[in-house]
Amino acid sequence: MPWHVELARTDDHYVAVMGAVVYPTGATITIACRSRIWSGKSGDGVASRSVHERPGPFGGVGGKLGVAFADGQKVALLETMSARDDTQPGLVVRSGGGSTEEWAVDLWLWPLPPPGPLTIAMSWTERGISEREVLLDASELMNAAEKAERLWPNDEPGGSTRITTFIPPPH
Repeated sequence: MPWHVELARTDDHYVAVMGAVVYPTGATITIACRSRIWSGKSGDGVASRSVHERPGPFGGVGGKLGVAFADGQKVALLETMSARDDTQPGLVVRSGGGSTEEWAVDLWLWPLPPPGPLTIAMSWTERGISEREVLLDASELMNAAEKAERLWPNDEPGGSTRITTFIPPPH
């Protein structure tokens, strides 16, 4: 899904929801950050002592992120995959990377949210970002999940339920 929704903007940082890959069981949501901080200085020349720490509020320097579903369920970003409980909604870092000036992270959200507003909220006080939130339309995720194509039948020993879907690009 080609989302591009600004989540936060300061003099030195821009954070946005950049898209989603949708499966019948959940979605990978990409969040990216761009920063004017380089060589230990912000855009206004002020030294930044955190520039050499791991970038990003998700697995790095502080920050909080959570999601609220239209039915009132809320989930905060879990610290590790081992904290995952598939019986409850969840949000974990799936992958990510970058540098001090830019990074992106893929977050696995499960299950798919019900139709209606999907709220993504974040704060990153270490970088001057107070709590911010954006509203997305979860119906778009549901519609995309209906177009998922099973790439091959489940042929793993023990009947594992590995996700094997692909959302074809629009024509």
